[in-house]
Amino acid sequence: MSRVSRVLFAGVMIAACGARGPAPLSGPLPVALAPEPVATPAPVTCADAGVLLARTYAAYDDAMEQKHEGEIAKACTAGTWAQPVLDCIGSTISGSEKCVEQLTHEQQVALIGSVTQATPPKEPEPPEDDTKFTPCEVAIAAPAAFGEPLTITGDDLAFAVALRQHRLVDTCNEDSWPEKAKACFASALDGASIMKCVGKLPDRAQTGAITAAVAAQGLADKTFAARKVAANIACPKVVGKHYGEAAWKDKLSKVKPADRKAAIASSRARMTKACTTDKWPATVRACVLVGGDFPECTMHASGVDPWGYPAFGVVVPTGVPACDKYIAAIAKLAECPGAKDMRDGLLQAVSTATSTMSELPEESRKVIAEVCVQGMESVNSQAKELGCKP
Repeated sequence: MSRVSRVLFAGVMIAACGARGPAPLSGPLPVALAPEPVATPAPVTCADAGVLLARTYAAYDDAMEQKHEGEIAKACTAGTWAQPVLDCIGSTISGSEKCVEQLTHEQQVALIGSVTQATPPKEPEPPEDDTKFTPCEVAIAAPAAFGEPLTITGDDLAFAVALRQHRLVDTCNEDSWPEKAKACFASALDGASIMKCVGKLPDRAQTGAITAAVAAQGLADKTFAARKVAANIACPKVVGKHYGEAAWKDKLSKVKPADRKAAIASSRARMTKACTTDKWPATVRACVLVGGDFPECTMHASGVDPWGYPAFGVVVPTGVPACDKYIAAIAKLAECPGAKDMRDGLLQAVSTATSTMSELPEESRKVIAEVCVQGMESVNSQAKELGCKP
């Protein structure tokens, strides 16, 4: 029995003996039945207090516990802790903090000092090497091992792993994972190693990483369930889900009603054609219908989303003439064979610029017009370099 157990056991037994006695009998008690006098418990000492409090500060380290016992006992003796405080510590198994609060300020400071004295200083972590940078795409080297084990196989396994990869990369970028953690993840190939790397993340990022893995698994499970009924995942339903009226709320709100209506119709038509002509797999269609986003549902490696608001290639008048010319020039450049490697990026720029500029308040439109003029010059120059007609 450890020293802590012995002290606590003695305290419990003394309390128990004091709480119960023989049932009262009528008449004089025979000498043989007369209760023996209960011994007065020995007062709790500083040594006892050291034993009882040490566990609180030792983090379940037996070697550290012994060091803390001695240092706390010294602080108690030197500070002449009052007996009621010691009795309080001796009579409680948990909640000794309330007993410590009865100490004077000086005694509490001395107690903390004794704990610090017994605790070896932590070695400072080496500073991060600013010359090293691990992209999040590289850091998530083993998404299949990040979270619950996957028991599926084939294309479904590839899809579920891709979802995890996509969500984890997103949260890595959004939460700005520190380099030491990313480097750790890049070399972690099993669940145990990955969890050690998770411990290197700040608390908020730890929560984000775990949530991302769980959400990816949830989306995969819903996708596989929805895929079972082919009629429920037809292309028109996919388009209706992604480009339904609710999805356009607060989108292109400052565009003229007729232009906005045309942009919505064009976006729906483009997605319907792509889904039908390209024969989107059932898994992709089901993923969109249960709430997945592009490009994660299509496992598009570049992360480019062609189905924004509006869709790629749909040019909408923003109400700022200079910006309309600029956006049209980008769209034209995207169709040039010389810019085929840049096409996705250019089309995404068109979609983003359209969405952003069409929502600008009136006072910002003059400023953005000047930016668009400068952007137009840059696009024309780039078109000439690529052998494209401006």
